[in-house]
Parts: sequence; structure tokens; C-alpha cells
Amino acid sequence: KAEVRCGIIGLSGSGKSSLLNAIAGKRIAKVGPDSEGVTSEPQEFSHGGIVLVDLPGCGTEKWPQDSYVRDLRLISYDLFIIVTSTRLYESDRYLYQVLSVEKGKPCFVVRTKIDQDIEAEKRENGCSESETLEKVRKSLTGGIRPTPKSIYLTSAWYPTKWDLPKLLEDVAASQDGAKRDRFIADMATLSRNAIKEKRKVADKVASWSALAVATNGFNPIPGVDIAVDVGILVNMSSQIRDIFGLSDIQAEFYPKTLRQAFKQKSAQFAAKYIAREGIMQILKRMGSRIAIKNIGRFIPIAGQIATAGIGYKMTLSFGEQVAGDAEALAAELFDQVV
Repeated sequence: KAEVRCGIIGLSGSGKSSLLNAIAGKRIAKVGPDSEGVTSEPQEFSHGGIVLVDLPGCGTEKWPQDSYVRDLRLISYDLFIIVTSTRLYESDRYLYQVLSVEKGKPCFVVRTKIDQDIEAEKRENGCSESETLEKVRKSLTGGIRPTPKSIYLTSAWYPTKWDLPKLLEDVAASQDGAKRDRFIADMATLSRNAIKEKRKVADKVASWSALAVATNGFNPIPGVDIAVDVGILVNMSSQIRDIFGLSDIQAEFYPKTLRQAFKQKSAQFAAKYIAREGIMQILKRMGSRIAIKNIGRFIPIAGQIATAGIGYKMTLSFGEQVAGDAEALAAELFDQVV
């Protein structure tokens, strides 16, 4: 299973925990006054195949700057996010230079709590939102060399606004192959484009599951293969549900006014595609194909090959139906959040 290891760099109180939760689309890190202690050791927060590591401060007595990258084995990480709620510090600029320029690691500079800046600038200086955003970008790009292609202005309170959706898309694009798919599958659903990308990954899951069922088509024991197939379908549907962020765990991250509706729709989806009873109802509607599959088991070689092919097509069709409904539900919920 692919894993994407992401180092989070920034001072305590800069909004790292809230950003971690926004990336995952659920609460994986504690947020609040009692969670703002100084990070003296790396703290890992896992969400599926994404591992977000809150790194300790650089340049301290325990973690001196000269040996920081080596001691924390940062070369083994896939990417880094430098987080600040004010300005970039000397340690931030140093790590960006070493990790991005010298080591060639993807590094993303994120300015959190931008909603607070917009309100403060409007109140104190009469600045518009666009003027504040431009002012903040200039303050950050002027403090780091070479200038990053993008500075991401975000607010965990409004995850679909400003640059957080673009940050997730760019992080995914910085990875290749299975790691890219893994990040897309487990990142929060914060844009319509993210939903489209997740559909591509869901279709791959359906294809892999279809291959597994096709392989099981060679099972010679009457009655066993169907039970195994249903298990594969349950696992496939669960994976697709999680890719689109439709499990009850994600409900807590939704606004309170939408949580009940989310849970209800999530439960309906699970009853249809994840509960064995629901799957069997769908399989019964494919009765003729299942019958052919069972008969084919008793025909030597050619029958087993036919069984495998039917199992593949049946599972792929089922998977496309699951992915299509999950995509539509995710889009509906996203529109309500926005």
C-alpha cells in the first residue's frame, strides 16, 4: 500500500493542527488552547495512506539547524508544508532552501488564518479582500528565495475558500503513480475538481476488485466463490466510500446544520452498497449472469475462463455504479457546504 509522508513545518500556534484536519477532511489532530504546547518530538497523524508529521522546531538545543535534516531523516519524506500565521522566520527560509532547492523536495508555503487578516485590514485600514490577499502574498514572497511558484492563503474555518483546495491539488500533482492516487484518495473533498480526480481513483479500485473476482472465478468449490465475491464487493464499496469522504467519521467535519443530513445519506449509501444484504439485492438483479457463472464452474477449463470473464464484467459494472453514486452524493454534499 502506497504511503505519502508529509512534513509540517511551523511554530506552535500557527494553525498546524487545524490545517492537518482540513487536509484530511476529519479531525485527526486536537485543536484548542490545551493543544498548543511546543513540539519537541515529531508527532505523526495518519489518515489512510497520508502521514502528516508535525515536526519540532529547527535551531533549538535539541534540534540544531546544522544537523536538523539529517537527524530527522527528512530526505525520506515525500513533501513538506511550511506553515505560518504571521511571517516566515529564519528557520523557515533555511529549511525551504535546503529541502526545496538543494534536495529537490516539493515544498509548499502556507499562510493560515487569512480570514482574520481580511477582517482586521478592513476594520483598521479599510482594505478590500483582494488588497489584503495581495499584501500578504508580497510579505511572504519577499522573505524567501527563490520565490515559490505559489503562496497558499488558507483558513481552516473556510476550507473551500481561498487556496486550500489548490494546495491539495498541487500536493497531489507533486507525487507520481501510486503515491499520487493515494493522496487524492485520502485528501479532503474541497472542490469539484477534487471530486473528478477521486472518481478516477475510484474507477481504478473497481478495476482491481474486478480482477480479484475474476481470479476467484477459478475457485472449484461450489458456493464458495459467491461468498468470496461478496466480501470483495464489500471491501471495494468501502474503499470507494472513503475515497469520497462519505463515512460517518467525516460527518464531524461538516457544519452542524448539515451533519444530520450527511449521516442519513451516508447510511443510505452504506445500506445499499456496503451491507451484504444490499449487495445481494443488487446481485439478484444480475441473476442470469450469476447463474451462468455457477454453471460455468462445472465446465472444465473453458467454463472456468468464461466464469472469470463474467465475474470481471459483473464486478466492474457494480463498481462503476458504486463510484457513480458516490461521486454524485459527494457533489451534492459539496454544493450544500459551499
